[in-house]
Amino acid sequence: MRISDEEFAGLMGIIFGDDQMCNLSAEVSALARHMRGRLFIELFAVCSRGKTAENGQNSGERFCTIINKVHFTRKISQELSSHFSLANMSGSFEVDPFLHNFNPLTF
Repeated sequence: MRISDEEFAGLMGIIFGDDQMCNLSAEVSALARHMRGRLFIELFAVCSRGKTAENGQNSGERFCTIINKVHFTRKISQELSSHFSLANMSGSFEVDPFLHNFNPLTF
């Protein structure tokens, strides 16, 4: 499956806009949930653009296929972050410390 740039941006917004945010006020938490919901709606609209039944592509199937990648991406990032110190000590790859401090579930 080839994901367009717009679909990729929506997927990244959903992944980084985690629904389990902590230490937020009720107002900010409600705003974050609203924005996350809007991302789902916009991603579905992007998946629906130009897709018709005649060309054999169902926008709902495409949307669900993309959304199913969220769970696996989060699991992979949790595994990588749990072994971050080992990878950092071994010097296996270059890690951006700012990005890791900003979002510990990523590099």
